[in-house]
Formats: sequence, structure tokens, C-alpha cells
Amino acid sequence: MPQKSTVSWNSLIGAFSRSGRPMESLVLFWTMNLEGVRPNSVTFMAAIEACTSMEEISHGRFVHAVVLSCEGEASVGVMNALINMYGKHSRVSEARKTFASICKSHRDVISWNSMIAAYARNGRLQEAKDTFHKMAMDGVLPNEVTFLALLSALGHSGDVKRGWSFFISMHHDYGLVWGIDHLVCTVDLFGRAGLIEQAERIVLSSSFARSPVPWMALLSACKSSRNPGTIEKSGTVARTALELNTAKSSPYVLVSNAFLDDLSYFPGARTLPYQPPPPAAPLVKTHLG
Repeated sequence: MPQKSTVSWNSLIGAFSRSGRPMESLVLFWTMNLEGVRPNSVTFMAAIEACTSMEEISHGRFVHAVVLSCEGEASVGVMNALINMYGKHSRVSEARKTFASICKSHRDVISWNSMIAAYARNGRLQEAKDTFHKMAMDGVLPNEVTFLALLSALGHSGDVKRGWSFFISMHHDYGLVWGIDHLVCTVDLFGRAGLIEQAERIVLSSSFARSPVPWMALLSACKSSRNPGTIEKSGTVARTALELNTAKSSPYVLVSNAFLDDLSYFPGARTLPYQPPPPAAPLVKTHLG
């Protein structure tokens, strides 16, 4: 092309970024700047997406610096993308500073979700919950993504009471529809706490009872639980998962591993002591002729 416009550059940068070729996307971003073509919000969003998928955070910091140097291009969408990038790279303090730099009146639900997810992803559960409450105080209504971030974080904390409270509040207080991901997170939360029976009742009472996905999550919870009777429950859950999706071998693998992890389930099963192999017979040298 004899004359490349911002739109031309954006199309190419975005294409490489979405195709899993982040370094090439950033090389184009730098070349665009060197050729004097002014980037816009679309350019920055594509470049930040590329930086998010890279291990090194220095590229992201460079793009952030360019964003700040381009007056008028630091849109809420760009800042939200930066918060998400810093959160995924475990740079929570930088994510928080970026969030704080957004004018209060301009913060949207994605801004809050990105900050909550950054805390949750890095195990800072209390700060994630505090941010959720501040979001409500600022009059911003949460959406399905907000609760997914919270439930995902709570799954690793073992806080069953708080997780169940969020799960119920999502529908009854905010009128949001539970998705299969919310259900899986809740099943995982109960399963990690060893509450297999309760997790099964949640699956059965949901609109996803005929989907194999929550049953696979429940089967995984059975495997990680050490409660008595869980091994037998694994068989029942695996049977249901197989009936709903016979094409997959995953249920067989999970239930097999569960049984192998607890050989005491099999009557008379014993762990055999290690016996070294017999020594090799000495070599006999023969002389022919």
C-alpha cells in the first residue's frame, strides 16, 4: 500500500495479535510509531492484547507509556485493558494505580470487573470482596462476569458460606442468570470443602443437570475429596457423566484415578513391598578353537 492509514495499521496489528503472534503485532506497533502514524484507542487495545499474552511485562509498560503520551487516547476501554494486562502478569499494584487514574464518573462495570479479577486471580480475596462492595456503593451494578471472578476466587479459599451467598445473591438480588461457569465454580467450591452431597444437589436442581460439564466438575471434586464414601460416589457420578456424553473418555480417566488413589476400597488390597530384581547371571567367557 502506497499510503498506510491508522485503520490499515490497526487491521494488521489486530490480526497478528488475535492470531497468537504477539511479538509481530508489537513490531508493527513500533514501526507505525516510527513512521509517524498516530495510534488511536483501537491501536492501543490491540497492542495491549498482544502484551497480555506475553510473559515479559516490559512491553506492556512501554505501550502504557505511549498511551499516556498520546493526549486524548487514554479511553476507559484502553485503561480497562491495561488493568487486565497488569492483573494477568500479577502486577496488582500497577493495576490498582491504573484503576485509580480513571475518573470516578467514567469507571464502567468492565473497569470494576477488571480490578476485581486482578485481585481474585492473585489470591487477594479480601480486596476483591472490598472492591465489589465499593462498586455497589458507587452505584455500578455488577454483571455475570463480576460474580464469575468472585466465585472463581472463592473456590480456592474454601469460604463456602460466602461463595454460596454470592451465588444466591447473583440471581435473587440482581436478577442475573446463572451460567454453566458459575455452576462449575460453585460445585468446585463445595467439592474442595468435601461437601460432595450438597454439590450434587446443586447440580441436580440447576438447569444444567443434563449437561456433562458440571458432572465432570463434580467427578473431579470426588477425586480430590478424602471423605468416606466418596469413592463409591465417584462411580455414580461417572456413570451419569458417561450417559450424558459417551464420546469422551475423561470420566473413565477421573474415576480410574480416584479408585487408584484409594486402593483400600478394594477388599484385600495391599501395598506390596519393593523387591529388587534378581542379580544378572555372570557372563561366562568361552574360548573357541
